[in-house]
Amino acid sequence: MVNVGSALSTTDANEDDGWDDESFINDLVKRGPYNAEPIDPAQLPVDRKERLKAVEAALMDAERTRSKSVAWSKLRWTIETGVALRVLVEDDLYTEDEEFPTLDEYAKHRLHMARGYVYELVNDAARLLKIAPLSEISDKPFNASQAKVLAPLMEPCDDPAGDGKTKAELVVADVEAAGQKRTAASLRKAAAARGFVVEAPAVPPARRTADGDGEIEDAEIVENDSTRAVEALHGLLEKQKAVYDGMGGGVLATALQCDPAAVEGLLREFLQFLSRTDHRIRTAMKPPDSEGA
Repeated sequence: MVNVGSALSTTDANEDDGWDDESFINDLVKRGPYNAEPIDPAQLPVDRKERLKAVEAALMDAERTRSKSVAWSKLRWTIETGVALRVLVEDDLYTEDEEFPTLDEYAKHRLHMARGYVYELVNDAARLLKIAPLSEISDKPFNASQAKVLAPLMEPCDDPAGDGKTKAELVVADVEAAGQKRTAASLRKAAAARGFVVEAPAVPPARRTADGDGEIEDAEIVENDSTRAVEALHGLLEKQKAVYDGMGGGVLATALQCDPAAVEGLLREFLQFLSRTDHRIRTAMKPPDSEGA
């Protein structure tokens, strides 16, 4: 049996990897050898200090290229995977698999991802494709979180002062002009400052019924408690991400040095609630017929 999950995330080393000249990643990876531009020792300054500066500059350029290549590759994967998953879902192709005929089962066992993540990738790919024109005004790739903010703003600004630019272009320019790091939060704040409305996180679309009559099988897209519950989970996930980011750097080590006993107690509580959260999520995700097992 072919494992679709591995097929989506890996490439065959024996395949011809000829890149299309129009590929957006073509400036990063080419034949012979990989479009690399190593320094020429013979062309470096003779003065040792200047020579060191030239070498350090080359090292920084190489690091920037590496970071950019990794970022573009991740976004390319998201777009290609998301578009393929959209076809899989919209055409109900997963029903052709007799072993795992439902999307939940197919996603779990063949794609090794949760059904919710399937829809997340579908939506991320759609947003990234929608904001593709923004790549012309920036040499830094826009990630999926930023696309969630900018995609609803890809329309011309009505203000004559906008000079025919889209709302998204103006927001990006505002963040850069302020010298801020471009993040989803800074983009959202800049949009709010201009009075632009950014849509709430998208709720995963409904599954169609088995007979394909178009009726809604999931209540998640209806304005009821289920919708509010899904939106609440989106909000909680963002808070959890903030907690994770907040513990980056040396905050844990610094806190432990300051008051080891107190901090260890706090960290144990963190772990306790993480364990409880994990248990609650896994219990909710169990199929109904497995509860009594």
